[in-house]
Parts: sequence; C-alpha cells; structure tokens
Amino acid sequence: MPSLRNFICFLSVLLATACTTAPHGAFADENGDPARGRTYAQDHCAACHAVNGGPSDQSPNLDAPTFREVANTPGFTRMALGAWLRSTHQQMPDFIVETGHIDDVYVYLETLRAPRSPAPQSAPH
Repeated sequence: MPSLRNFICFLSVLLATACTTAPHGAFADENGDPARGRTYAQDHCAACHAVNGGPSDQSPNLDAPTFREVANTPGFTRMALGAWLRSTHQQMPDFIVETGHIDDVYVYLETLRAPRSPAPQSAPH
C-alpha cells in the first residue's frame, strides 16, 4: 500500500531529524491517558482512520492507515508522532494538536501494538 509506505518513510525522516534537532525536554511529558487518547482519536481522527484497533478494521479513507498499522510501524515513537502531528503534509489536514493530546493518543496507540517477541538468546558457548 503506497500511502503506508510513504507514511513510514516520512516518519523515519522525521524521527531522525527530531532526534538531532529537538531541544532537551521538547517531548519530555511522558504521561498520557489511553482512554482520553481513544476518545480524542474517535472525535478527531475517525473520519479518516480506523481508530478502534480491531484486526479486521478498515479506515474510512482507504489511503489512511489504521491506528493499529500506525502503532506497529517500525520506528514509531512518541517523538515521531509529535513531529508528524506538528508538521504540514499533503496526506492529512493541518491542525494543531496540543502536547497533552499527543501524549494521550500515543499511550492509546501503545495499547494497539502487537506483542513484541523477546530478543533471541544466544546459545551458551
């Protein structure tokens, strides 16, 4: 799906840029409430994105990734989400999302992540 590939590529560039240019503490508030994040997503994002996280959910806008896809994008972090939502881009309408809402949406997205497999253990020598 080209739009998801574009999103992942853009997110990677933003992450690399943010890691080298963000002032210390720019995204320091690591609190958030997943219930508030889900409510915010339903109110502000659901017109285009599937926000509920069901495995068979499909976004109303077929070019918009589901929240489950976003949450499981390699390199997805709180900082990357903040950079994405604070940047202008053609794929989404421009709007201002306050840090508190970003934190809430981020912790909600964390609830949609697939379980991570533990790192493989090397065999004893």
